[in-house]
Amino acid sequence: MNFDPKDRQTINKTIRLDEELVKKVYEEAGKRHLSFNKFVAQCIEYALINLKPEK
Repeated sequence: MNFDPKDRQTINKTIRLDEELVKKVYEEAGKRHLSFNKFVAQCIEYALINLKPEK
């Protein structure tokens, strides 16, 4: 499955992230004309779908 960010509805949630990660996320979100929050939510969803099962 390829990561294909799309515009979706989300709720607000406060999280703490490393400063360099935030910069990278803003850059990638901007390339796709998405808000920071929408992009992060979709990254998390993609990661959860593609998690390897626990051993």
